[in-house]
Amino acid sequence: MSLLAPYEPTAEDPFDLRKAGHLLRRAAFGGSLRERRALIRVGVEKAVDRMFVPGDGEDLDGYLPDVLALGEIGQLRAYRVWRALDSSTRLREKMSLFWHGHFATSNQKVKNTRMMGRQLALFDQLGLGRFDDLVLAVSRDPAMVRWLDSETNVRGEANENYARELFELFTLGEGNYTERDVQQAARSFTGWHLRGEEFVFKRAYHDDGDKTLFGETGQFSGEDVVAMTVRHPASAAFIAKRLLVYFVHPEPTREEVEALAATYTEQDRHVGRTLRVLLGSRLFFSARAYRSKIKSPVDFVVGLVRCLGGRASPNSLSEAITQMGQALLEPPNVAGWKDERSWITSATWLVRSNFAATLFSPRFKMSPTREEILPPDSPEGRARRVLELLLDSDVSVETRRKVERFAADEEDPAGLIHAVQCLPEGQML
Repeated sequence: MSLLAPYEPTAEDPFDLRKAGHLLRRAAFGGSLRERRALIRVGVEKAVDRMFVPGDGEDLDGYLPDVLALGEIGQLRAYRVWRALDSSTRLREKMSLFWHGHFATSNQKVKNTRMMGRQLALFDQLGLGRFDDLVLAVSRDPAMVRWLDSETNVRGEANENYARELFELFTLGEGNYTERDVQQAARSFTGWHLRGEEFVFKRAYHDDGDKTLFGETGQFSGEDVVAMTVRHPASAAFIAKRLLVYFVHPEPTREEVEALAATYTEQDRHVGRTLRVLLGSRLFFSARAYRSKIKSPVDFVVGLVRCLGGRASPNSLSEAITQMGQALLEPPNVAGWKDERSWITSATWLVRSNFAATLFSPRFKMSPTREEILPPDSPEGRARRVLELLLDSDVSVETRRKVERFAADEEDPAGLIHAVQCLPEGQML
C-alpha cells in the first residue's frame, strides 16, 4: 500500500486525542483540548479539511498596514506571533513560517520593515498555491532583491548571488546544476532591480543575448529561468524532501521523498493540494512521524499557549522566541535556521524552562488564569488534566506516576504546568 494512501482509523489505530494533537501541532501550532476533541468528533478526513479553511479566530490581514506604518521590526515580529496564535488560517501561518526559513531573508541586511512585512505577506498569499507562482513572486520581491544584491546585476557584469541561491537553496539543491547554469541564469536576471521600495525591470541593464541553461539555448529572461527551474526533474524531489522534513520526519527516506515528489508533480506543483494528500496520509499519522521532531521556539512558545486554550501578549511571546534563538525576520544566514537539535542548548533550554515557569506572570498577560485552566482537584485528577492539556495523555506509566506525585506536593497550578511542559515529551513536536 502506498505510503501516502489515506489514513483510515481502526479499532487498533483510532483517530484519538493523540492523533488530533499531532495534526494540530504540525499544521496549526497546536490546539486547545476543546479543539482536539472537536476534531475527533468530526473524524480524520474532515479534521484535515479544517486545516485548509478559515476556522475560529480573526482575519488579521487588515492590521498589516498599521504595523508597517510603525516601521519597527519588533512590532512586525509581534504581529507574526499574533497571527500564529490567533489567526483563523493557521496552516497558512505555518506555511508562511516554512517559506520564511526556506527563502531566508534577514532584516539585518534589508533594513526595511515594510519590505520584510510585505515579503511575509507574499508567503501568506501564495504559500499554499503553485510553487511556480511563489518562486516568480519571490524573485521579484523587493526584500529578496536587496538581500541577494540583485540591484548590482547588470549586463556585462552579472551578479550571480540570486541565481546561485535559486538553484542551491530554493529549488534544486546541490549537484543538480552546473556553474555554467548559474552564470547563464544570472545573465537572465540582469535588470531585475528596485525603484525605491518597488521592483522594476530596467531593460537598459538587461542582457538579452542567447543563454544556454540546462542544455537548452535561447534568449531566456528571468521569467523563463524560473519556469525552467521549477519544472526541472530535481526540483520535485527537493521540495518534497523539504516538506517531509517540516511536516513529517527530520530524516525522510528515499521512498518517502519519491512518493511525495510524484504527488507534487501530479498536483501540478500545487503546494496546498500536495499537503492535503500528505496530512491525510498513513505516513503522516504513522508511529515514525509521531513526536519525531524537536519543537522550534515558535512551536514551543505558541504551542504551549494554544494547548492551554489561552491568549498572551504577542510582544512578550515574540521576545521569548527571540531569546530561544529564533529571531523572526532575522534568520542567521541564507540557509535559514538549522532546526532540530540545534534548538536545544544549555542556554536555550534554560530560556525554555524559564518561559514555562513564568507564563502566568504579569509580563505575558496570560488568560485564562492558571486556576481556571487547572482547577482544584485530587492530585490524580490534576495530573490527568495537565497531561491531557499538554501531552494528549500520551506518556508512560512511570511518567504519569511521577506527575501524580509532583501534583500531590505542588499546590500552584503554574508549577505543575511548568513541570509537565519541561518533560522530554514537551519538547517534541
